[in-house]
Amino acid sequence: MSQFYIERLADFEAAIVILDRNQISYSIDDERLICVAEKDVCEILEAFDKEDIYYLEAC
Repeated sequence: MSQFYIERLADFEAAIVILDRNQISYSIDDERLICVAEKDVCEILEAFDKEDIYYLEAC
């Protein structure tokens, strides 16, 4: 399954809170980029859209 980085976040800490609240698994790399599974992309976009912070790019 593909992984995606979440980039260009307006608020890194808010993104982590949203992911935790929605129980979405993620990892954070050395450059503080958040990586998520492809299966979670739609749910993440919906959650981030409500908060107006998101952009996804393939890992």
